[in-house]
Amino acid sequence: MKKTNAIMTSAVLLCLLTGCKDASADLNDKDTVLFKVGETTVTKGTVYDMLMNSAASDTIMNSVQKKIAAKEIEITDDIKKDAQETLDMYVEYYGDSFTSYLEQLGMTTEDYLNESLIPSIQVEQLSEKYVNENFASLAETYKPVKAILIDFTEQADADAALEELKNGSDPADVASTHNSSSSGTAMVYTTESSSVDSLVRTTMLNGMTADDGWTMIPASDGSSFSIVKIEETDPEKFHDDAVSTLRTLADVSTASTRYWLEKYSFHVYDITAYNAIKNEHPEYLIQDGSPETEETEETAETTEPTE
Repeated sequence: MKKTNAIMTSAVLLCLLTGCKDASADLNDKDTVLFKVGETTVTKGTVYDMLMNSAASDTIMNSVQKKIAAKEIEITDDIKKDAQETLDMYVEYYGDSFTSYLEQLGMTTEDYLNESLIPSIQVEQLSEKYVNENFASLAETYKPVKAILIDFTEQADADAALEELKNGSDPADVASTHNSSSSGTAMVYTTESSSVDSLVRTTMLNGMTADDGWTMIPASDGSSFSIVKIEETDPEKFHDDAVSTLRTLADVSTASTRYWLEKYSFHVYDITAYNAIKNEHPEYLIQDGSPETEETEETAETTEPTE
């Protein structure tokens, strides 16, 4: 498996980074036999074709992001520590089944650490780096605030909880005592916090401050009640928490990936690879222009000229 992954990765990078004859990549040694099962012979070409037809898009994007992350994110002691802790957890939790699994892949735990865990952490930190480099504009767009939010389904519970909170009771204890499943801990909320009722979210992010103290806000349909306390509205004062939240937003994740692909002039030449990405992740084909540009061009083409 490790060998077949290497075949796929090297071929993918070849067709992405160089012009390919007839817009199609191929292996020079595609007839090389990897193994036989009975009368069936599996060659490098067999594996390549199978992977290109079934997992090309994800394989390409994973490989490209790892290559970019290797250039942008230094492997620090903290990254090594995090990767080692994850590996230790897998070994402790899965035991011999984990090491047996790695053996089936032709990997050692050291291989897995260096070729999978550390690169994965580097890829995660790509989005963090993007958010840090664009923090001001992203904060303006998504309006992060740090707040405690406790939800209640019954107004009687909410009323009792509000009184206790205003008297200084611990939010986690109040939530538990009055039938709320909320944790009672401070979290970062943004315009994309879909788990929060729209009216509650709008009220939180537009005008509420720490000076408001504990405030009850009914849901837009009146079916539930939220008690909110804003802890901080200046994202710079909870910068790390804000970055951790912003990097997980779908639109930010997509923007981050496009940012790095554009920086490294990502271009797909192979037609099979191109079609696979076009089908699964068209937003990452930067050679086709941005979605906004495409939409504008399509609109211009279909709009009748005015007299």
